[in-house]
Amino acid sequence: MRKIAEAATPYITPAAIDRVNIIKPITASIDTANKPLRDCVLSAFKNYYNHLDGSEPNDVMELFESQAKAAAIEATMNYTRGNQSKAAKVLGISRGTLRKLLKKYDLV
Repeated sequence: MRKIAEAATPYITPAAIDRVNIIKPITASIDTANKPLRDCVLSAFKNYYNHLDGSEPNDVMELFESQAKAAAIEATMNYTRGNQSKAAKVLGISRGTLRKLLKKYDLV
């Protein structure tokens, strides 16, 4: 399974990222062991805002949605060892929707 590409800059507009993971490089040092998902997301956002380097953020919800969906799909596909039927069931979506999202986020 191909991983989402990492961008070198700490911020790119959501329209420009289109299947590029920009949060992972700047959050690599966040300790997520045994933390609730909400705390991990909050830590990632704090880190993201701390690394804007004077850039003005915009469309942050769109950025979050695309990053969260791609991460959820990738993690679930790893969890189910690539079994799309099981992954779709775990995610609560149809297999057809999963296939579309795998293509959209370049995870196939």
